[in-house]
Amino acid sequence: MTEPVAQLIEGYLTPYRCRTLENYTGYLRRWTTWCGTRIDPARPTRTDIEAWIGELREEGLGDNTIRSYLSAVAGLTRWLVTEGHLDTDPMTHVRRPATPRAGARSWLSRPERAAFIAAVQDDPDLNVRAAHASTAQMPAYDHLRSVAGGDIAIRLYDAIAA
Repeated sequence: MTEPVAQLIEGYLTPYRCRTLENYTGYLRRWTTWCGTRIDPARPTRTDIEAWIGELREEGLGDNTIRSYLSAVAGLTRWLVTEGHLDTDPMTHVRRPATPRAGARSWLSRPERAAFIAAVQDDPDLNVRAAHASTAQMPAYDHLRSVAGGDIAIRLYDAIAA
């Protein structure tokens, strides 16, 4: 490696603009500070990166923040490989914090759906006309996410009530 680390990082950050540039600059500054005299920040190993992840966790940083930091480091190491400064990408086998599944638990379960429909049909205090009841039941039968279905039911209810 002939170029100083700062020049390599500058080369990697060249295409980024605005907020991404600010964020990645901060993330990589934190990476290079951690590397200090331990390792060359432009030549890390998988175990170096995982040791850094461990220290970030010990500092109390959350998984989303750690994933953000790793995104910048992963981009840098991928760029270093592409530009011929590294032979292999050490991020390839790094165990990253798990990403929560989108929409996890946002659907109504069968018992929740049954309870929802029963409440709409059977509760005399709701004063729900038949049209409103079917509008409220539609999200349950169509397997819409509960939040999206609620929005649809509210808009339809407003239209019917007007």
